[in-house]
Amino acid sequence: MAKLVMLTATVTLRLPSDIESAEELAALRFAGIPMDGDGYAESGYLFVRLTKSQHNILSWPLE
Repeated sequence: MAKLVMLTATVTLRLPSDIESAEELAALRFAGIPMDGDGYAESGYLFVRLTKSQHNILSWPLE
């Protein structure tokens, strides 16, 4: 049986779902998440949870 791995998010953001891409990228960088020019995390994996409300949850675990 596969071992279940649980990651604790180092940074979690709740952002409006209608936010502009440039504003989202700026918010992620301001929160300390290293992002490249294309909008991808430079290290680790950025988890995005889409909600039914008007917000999205973005979580970045430090590896």
